Amino acid sequence: MNDVEEISVACITTVESVLGDATCVFARNYKDKIYYRVSDDNGFVYGEQKTCTLRRPLTLGQLTRFFLRAWDFCQVLKVNFAKEGYPPEKVLGFFEASSEFYPEFGELINQRVEKWLQQQRSGL
Repeated sequence: MNDVEEISVACITTVESVLGDATCVFARNYKDKIYYRVSDDNGFVYGEQKTCTLRRPLTLGQLTRFFLRAWDFCQVLKVNFAKEGYPPEKVLGFFEASSEFYPEFGELINQRVEKWLQQQRSGL
């Protein structure tokens, strides 16, 4: 990655929503640091931590935590599936998580959502 050139590192796309929204982690190098930010396809994200700066690339776990702190994906799932009782097949089919740089990202997001679904369905 060249200085200032920004790339998409990981994305979650709501493929079954009306708008098909995408929220991504973007990264760029500048002066020996990597600047990360999270943004949706409209350029906006709610959340407690939208950016971070590091000297080394994020690990898969760090990337996932950063992404989900910046964007409350579980809230998106609540809005779309609470009234239906969180049917797992619908919830898991609602989105795609992917990364060219972290091949395991999609599986890790699915695992996190499955764990969250168990909590929602058991009333925790």
